[in-house]
Amino acid sequence: MELAINDQQPIISDPTGTTATAEPVTGAERIDSLDILRGVSILGILVMNIYAFAMPFPAYANPLLMGGTDTLNLGTWFFTHIFVDQKFLSIFAMLFGAGIILMTGRAEATGAKVGRIYYRRQFFMLMLGAIHAYFLWFGDILFMYAAVGMFAYLFRKLTPRKLLIVGCVLLSVHLLLGHGMGSQMGKTITQVAEVTELKQAGETLTTEQEKLLEDWEEMRGFMAPNAEVAQKDVDIHQGSYVSITAHRIPLGGNFADIRECSSPGSGVLRL
Repeated sequence: MELAINDQQPIISDPTGTTATAEPVTGAERIDSLDILRGVSILGILVMNIYAFAMPFPAYANPLLMGGTDTLNLGTWFFTHIFVDQKFLSIFAMLFGAGIILMTGRAEATGAKVGRIYYRRQFFMLMLGAIHAYFLWFGDILFMYAAVGMFAYLFRKLTPRKLLIVGCVLLSVHLLLGHGMGSQMGKTITQVAEVTELKQAGETLTTEQEKLLEDWEEMRGFMAPNAEVAQKDVDIHQGSYVSITAHRIPLGGNFADIRECSSPGSGVLRL
């Protein structure tokens, strides 16, 4: 049995001359419990994304940025971060892994060479995610799911025990990298404090020291903006689509770099 790819649909043919179309499952073939759980997880993700939809992104992690010390503001922030944040993302990621197993298993049962179909789907998801990130909302997750999915596919036939081992090893690497980044951030903060003291004392700064302060201000403006920077972000998003897009494009790559869900270890473990 061979798989032929055309511009419209993947066609499965066998030596008897009969053909079958590799197409999405019918309603009767769907697993209702997984569909319901997927919908619930998306709604839970929406609850957290509302922060970034409505306010400058740092408000996601800093409740004082826009709402101040108001009881309702702080109560809502703590409730969502304790009971919602990352919980529904984890459910959705596990369902993504389950989808890989179900889709590839169904296709392989028919004799199809599923690799080309799967990676074509992932490629289009990757492109859709990039378009979404740069032209609609920089908090896109499709790009990272597509990238991790291309990697996770290679592990689909491992036993659960081996998947846990591989996933834990990769997560350990991820944690070590995170620790290294945290240590480097600590050193950067110390360097910035020292250079700031020199500047306040009237010392002439070197080009490297000036660059250090510029990079720090840019980073601080994104992760912990003051009221003026936050209001500027709001004003931009109340402007034209062109101005919003020009502001968003640099953020698309920056946000992808800091996404915890981009870890390959997470992708494999959640299979």
